[in-house]
Amino acid sequence: MMLTWNHPPDWLLAFGVLFVVLPSVLLVTGLLLWRAKSGRWVAQVATDGSSIGIAVVGRNEQQTVGLCLESVLAQTHLFPKVVRFIDDDSSDRTKEIAEQLAVANQCLEVSANPVDRGLCHSPKKEALAFAFSRIDTQWIAVTDADCAVPADWLSSLIANSDDSCGAVLGASWPPTGVPETYRWERLIANISMASACGWGFPASACGHSILYRRQAIEDVGAPVRRDLPSGDDDLTVQAIARTGWRVVFCDSPESVVTDHGARGSRLSQAARHQSVTRFYPIRWRLLFAWTSLVGVLSYPLLLSPLIFPSCSILAAATIVKVALDTAAGVWFSRRMKLDITPPGVLAGSLFLPIWLVWRVFAHVFRGRYIWRGRQFESARNLNTVTKAS
Repeated sequence: MMLTWNHPPDWLLAFGVLFVVLPSVLLVTGLLLWRAKSGRWVAQVATDGSSIGIAVVGRNEQQTVGLCLESVLAQTHLFPKVVRFIDDDSSDRTKEIAEQLAVANQCLEVSANPVDRGLCHSPKKEALAFAFSRIDTQWIAVTDADCAVPADWLSSLIANSDDSCGAVLGASWPPTGVPETYRWERLIANISMASACGWGFPASACGHSILYRRQAIEDVGAPVRRDLPSGDDDLTVQAIARTGWRVVFCDSPESVVTDHGARGSRLSQAARHQSVTRFYPIRWRLLFAWTSLVGVLSYPLLLSPLIFPSCSILAAATIVKVALDTAAGVWFSRRMKLDITPPGVLAGSLFLPIWLVWRVFAHVFRGRYIWRGRQFESARNLNTVTKAS
């Protein structure tokens, strides 16, 4: 008897169901493991914050740098020993605003990026490396100049660490009024970071909120891969985990950083982030490719019963996948007190396939992109940086 598309074999349907649902099952399982592990460790850190420093790098951030530095200088339970701001060749008033704040705050030190930008593939990474070399504390927290941190940011991050911890990752969330698509992206990014840490194999990270142990930084020569224009956070925490340090995701709502950086070309941002995934561990590259393929197939699978009635089980599997993604988003957003409604999370779950395909598209077709006034080549090409005209 010949097989037809209307009557696929049961084993093929079973494989299809597993193929569609498993990435979401892995995501949810990672979140459960993250929560099960959270709260087991208590950090032994001086209550005056003398063992913590903060590094901030900024370029052309005159709109937000004041808010950022004021927020890191307003920590309540743990005040940092030093806050070092590195200006990365800004052409606006970014450095001037930081220097004005430094006059009234002795712990704030402002410097210019000392690297030769004409010979440097990633000026931001070199600026971070310079900041790390000038901070002598046991822990160094990092945020971006377009972010504002909450008053309990440092104490929340440090509470998730112990002697085996090399880095603590934090969540970030945009303020009201930014495009909804950006909020969906941030939700997906935060959930992915938490889930990967739950599995014990960090994948991505976000420079909006990371607490590094100095010894871990020195062990890997952070930030790693300075020949690449991006990946200063993801590739660094992956390297830290490979040396044997534990990398965790902070479970405290009081640690969520406000991200004011939803600016610039979305295509350039996607190309910049996606360009370094080829350097991820193979497990995460395969899972990303798998998830992207499921995303491409989701919409035709939902409509497949209209043409092939026997494929209704695949449509049902796709609905289960969306339900799992939505449940994970609702649970995570409530846990971290993010201001997004369940319908918004559902919309984000339905948008996820488009977002994944968009990132792949950006990586494949965007060989060059402009970010923060500099022109970069994708990591798949020769990595260069020049001033944008």
